[in-house]
Order: sequence, then C-alpha cells, then structure tokens
Amino acid sequence: MEDWLTYLLIAAIIINVYVVAQKYFFKKPVREGFVTDTNNDSEDQQQMSMKDRPNAIVANTEPLHLGKMKQYCKKMYDNLHENISYNMHALVKDHGVEISKDPMKPDAQEKMKAFTVMRDFQEALEESRQHLTKSAV
Repeated sequence: MEDWLTYLLIAAIIINVYVVAQKYFFKKPVREGFVTDTNNDSEDQQQMSMKDRPNAIVANTEPLHLGKMKQYCKKMYDNLHENISYNMHALVKDHGVEISKDPMKPDAQEKMKAFTVMRDFQEALEESRQHLTKSAV
C-alpha cells in the first residue's frame, strides 16, 4: 500500500514541477487586445522611402461611403451626444454639492475624472459627426 502512495506522490511532484516550469520558463508575453499578424511585411514597410510614405498613407485611407446609412449614423451620434449630456448633468446634480464641499477628496476626484472623460468623449463625438457631415456631403 505504501508503494502505491509513494508513486502517486512522485507523479504529483513531477506534474507540479512541469506546470511551474511551463508557467515561468516558457511563458509568452500576452497583451490584451493585441493581435499580431504573422504574415506581415514590416521589413518592407520600414524600407519604404520617406517620399513614398505620405502616398502610402493616403492609399490606405479609404473614404467612408455611407449612402443610405448616413441618416442612421447621424442619429447614433445625436443619441450618444444626448446620452452623455444627460449623464453629465446627472453627475453634477447628484454629486455637485459633495464635490463643492471638498474637491480634493478621492470620491470627488473620481467624479471629476468621470465628468472629464464624458466631456472628452462628447467633444470627440462632435468632431467625428462634423467629419461625417463634411465627408458625406
């Protein structure tokens, strides 16, 4: 009976050493949201002459042809803009007094950062809607 337990213990130790070795010595760096293409021609892109690079960028930039979807895109921008405005007003209404008492509190700082993020997103929406209106005309 003791021989069986000894072999089981040795097998468990070997498996544990194998797992630790795989985890620490043979690990690959993982970046979330980062996908690499194994068939890219990065060396060819680096050897492109400097005078050809602007034309290559223009060639890679496709204009957005929306056609009938233009009105739907405008509605999406408008609805997102209204939603962000509502949330900004709600944040000020709900937490304005708290922020005004002590703006340096961590909770107040978090609310102000959230407000700033929403404002930046709203400005980006306005810019992209103007670009959509300008390019789709």
